[in-house]
Amino acid sequence: MYARQGLTTDGDVRADIKMAVNKNKRPRVGAAHQRNKFYSTNAWVLTRSSYIKAHPLCERCKAEGLLVPARLIHHRRPLRYSGEQLDHDNLMSICGEKCHKIEHAKIEAARAAGEVDW
Repeated sequence: MYARQGLTTDGDVRADIKMAVNKNKRPRVGAAHQRNKFYSTNAWVLTRSSYIKAHPLCERCKAEGLLVPARLIHHRRPLRYSGEQLDHDNLMSICGEKCHKIEHAKIEAARAAGEVDW
């Protein structure tokens, strides 16, 4: 029964489960994976740290008169559109996912309207 399912027959349940789970995983490849790896590099960690120290408040909320602490750093021109990874001019402090989603929606709307050339 185990051999037909591709599982071990030595009774090691943990090994059987691990083998079954890993069998269904696809290797992570492509541009999205490379972008995600970027966020764990020393260069990004240092850049993010220095930017958020210089801009501790959400820039979207601050423009609306609200003082909300920033938690995320957003790339104004996304990396998938060849945005500069470490340039402070391409970064923006954001308070959370709501503001981040709004910024991405604005970018996609500008692209769809032809307002940006990237």
